[in-house]
Amino acid sequence: MVQDIRVIAQSLGDGQKVPQASEWDTRQAARQNLVASRSIQQGELFTEDNVTTARAGQGELGMAFWDKLGQPAARDYKVGDAL
Repeated sequence: MVQDIRVIAQSLGDGQKVPQASEWDTRQAARQNLVASRSIQQGELFTEDNVTTARAGQGELGMAFWDKLGQPAARDYKVGDAL
């Protein structure tokens, strides 16, 4: 009975939710990043109309969306380009 209790305690874990080693590669691909939702010319301001989020796998994280708005584009972007 004691052995069964120890097995159960071990299977419950420590309560911490962390990605498993096999999930780390997937995490990067599943993250939302900022992308151009339409063509943006250099110097044009980023707005809600020309920036969106997508699973781009690169670029700025989607959490930076509101910080990016109102800033000028440093270069030209095509639709779907990561910022």
